[in-house]
Amino acid sequence: MNLSGYSVKHPVTIVVFYGLIIGVALTILPNLGIDLFPSTARPVLSVWTRYPGAGPTDVERNVTERLERALARSRGLVNMTSNSMFETSFINLEFAYGTDMDKAMIDAQTLLNRLANSLPDGAEAPIVRRFDMAAAPVLRLIVRGNYPPDQLRLFAEDEIQAQIERVEGVAAAEVTGGTTQIVRVAVALNRLAAFDLTLADVNTALRGQNIVSSGGNLRRGTREYQIMTQEELVSVDQIRRLVIRTINNGQPAQPGQANRSQAVRLEDIADVNISYDDTAARVTVNGESGVYIQVTSEADSNQVQVAGRVKAALEEINHTLPRGITLDVLTDNTIMVTSTMDQVYNNAFQGALLAMLVLFVFLRNIKGTIIVGLALPISILLTLTCMIIFGFTLNLLTMTGLIMGMGMTTDASIVMLYILGNDNDCIFHF
Repeated sequence: MNLSGYSVKHPVTIVVFYGLIIGVALTILPNLGIDLFPSTARPVLSVWTRYPGAGPTDVERNVTERLERALARSRGLVNMTSNSMFETSFINLEFAYGTDMDKAMIDAQTLLNRLANSLPDGAEAPIVRRFDMAAAPVLRLIVRGNYPPDQLRLFAEDEIQAQIERVEGVAAAEVTGGTTQIVRVAVALNRLAAFDLTLADVNTALRGQNIVSSGGNLRRGTREYQIMTQEELVSVDQIRRLVIRTINNGQPAQPGQANRSQAVRLEDIADVNISYDDTAARVTVNGESGVYIQVTSEADSNQVQVAGRVKAALEEINHTLPRGITLDVLTDNTIMVTSTMDQVYNNAFQGALLAMLVLFVFLRNIKGTIIVGLALPISILLTLTCMIIFGFTLNLLTMTGLIMGMGMTTDASIVMLYILGNDNDCIFHF
């Protein structure tokens, strides 16, 4: 006995079986990821390196070329392009399709770590990033209020960022905009030359007297002490009083005494004051200064649900902020996803309804029409369950495949009705 014959002779068993499948499908259906397009992972890595204060030529000669020589040994590398700009080096690595990109990223990071000591002083550590279409932010939140830009950024980093990243499904929340306080040292070249000093001397003094490091352990009897070197500069006055060099003026105070020494401090050769980092991105909304936060969802997560959870958390977060600071949604990329998928859902529903109507007109059999109408949602639920199991997301491409599958299911159902209506033993017969 084939499957069709068994189904006809044991209807209760088949109903219970399909009821169980439908119950399981409806239970796990909320875990289905929803996106506009499928997640594509091109075999591409990008390497960003900042070299503050350096021009394009210096960046290319001292940073880009050294990184290129190291990264050229990457396995599976097909093409490498680079771009040297003011203060920035960008290298794009293209690998052969089929390359394990997780391993390629680890190999690239290992090669760059070996080169860390060869980069010039002042160059930041290279950052390796992987191309991923799903890395686009789901939400952009705006933080604004009657506070200076540096305090807005401080509130965003200390109070808001951590609360958003704790929301289920959020991979990262990146703060952009505002200003960051820095200590600006403006060296006067004429005063520098008067003391026979160079910028390198100033840089060495600042680095050498602003350190926090471990000095090892000291064991005395049964006790062990940890030695720490704490020479961190914590105030502007300490920086101003920093000794750059001790020089001998060549004039003895009294006959028979040694020459007097003079300590050259940073305030003697430079103006030191609190300033703001002018390289930070500025964010304005309707002419009002603010800070925005990019929220990125985890891979294969339901972006619509993640955006909904973040929006629900905004009310609670706003209650914890100081008076005058508000956190609102600036842009919501899931609106386009929701509207597009809703349109696809409506088209699919209208197509199924129209197919049932046409079938009833031609078959003139309400029972057969109901059978075909039940076959469509059951088939879709089974397909969605398999998509969840195998890690697929519901997007434009998979939804198009489901709509095409609805047509094929309708055709197969009509054929089965014809077979069952012409032969009680369910034998294919014309």
